[in-house]
Amino acid sequence: MLVAPEAFGIIDLVAEGIKIYTDYEVDFLNLQTPPFRYKNFGQRVNNFFRKRLKITNVKKLKHEAIVTAAIDKLDKNYNIIIIIRPDLILDYNLKLLRDKTNFFVAYYWDTAAFFPRKIVIKDFFDKVYSFDEKDCKQYGFAFLSNFYFFEKQTKERTCNVYNLSTYDYRCNFLENIAEKLKSINISFCFKAYSSKDFESKNISKISTIINYAEMLKEIAKADVLLDINKDHQNGLTFRPFEAMGLKKKLITNNKNICSYDFYDEQNILIIDAENPEIPASFFDKPYKELPLEIKEKYHLKNWIHTLLSA
Repeated sequence: MLVAPEAFGIIDLVAEGIKIYTDYEVDFLNLQTPPFRYKNFGQRVNNFFRKRLKITNVKKLKHEAIVTAAIDKLDKNYNIIIIIRPDLILDYNLKLLRDKTNFFVAYYWDTAAFFPRKIVIKDFFDKVYSFDEKDCKQYGFAFLSNFYFFEKQTKERTCNVYNLSTYDYRCNFLENIAEKLKSINISFCFKAYSSKDFESKNISKISTIINYAEMLKEIAKADVLLDINKDHQNGLTFRPFEAMGLKKKLITNNKNICSYDFYDEQNILIIDAENPEIPASFFDKPYKELPLEIKEKYHLKNWIHTLLSA
């Protein structure tokens, strides 16, 4: 059993990977419930005051009711239940799931400081994996980085450097990097998702989040991926692994990447996002092939086998 929000198609890939690389059958419980709609203005006002008083709000109660009903319909026990983003559901439902398996596993692909509830609920699980090595040392999680699976190459090119982000404070860094790339005549394609309008001569707004599989096809048409981590994030995002799978170079502000066995300065440029130094020479040398045993270590197949190991 796999329990998770849809995450724009990433979870579909995980579920498919379990089917391909193991003998397990997979049931999926989607934590991405339908958008909540208020019945009337009075309910909206009531929910406003519930949030101000730190009482569980109506949206959360509705979400939990849907999740509880879905769990109640499960009429069998599972060898393993894997849950991603368990902080999205309350203790009651974690207990219901806990009772339906002998091996309850969580995977955290966000730094615990961003979602402190992840620390509170860790004892529900037989094993907690995290992509953040610092969190692993601090809270006793088992380390498991993110993964890649997409390796389809294309000769089509739309730009040298590609980045897709949510529009937030990091876009200030993107603007600086864009100007630096312009100064050395390197083309780029920077996109940011936002429900609101913003002005930028370097970043294109997208109002609909791109499905993960479609984003990978866009990545394949660039030479270099740009990865700008959030403040206080230690673990590596998916970008370094997507770059690895597609044999792309990477520019990142995550200094922790130098401790990984796939780090090579010919392939990976570490920058200060606030004051980026991007030498033109980085683009002159070709991608340096990784040893096969290192590359395969981070493939989805091995990620799944680790996650399912008792």
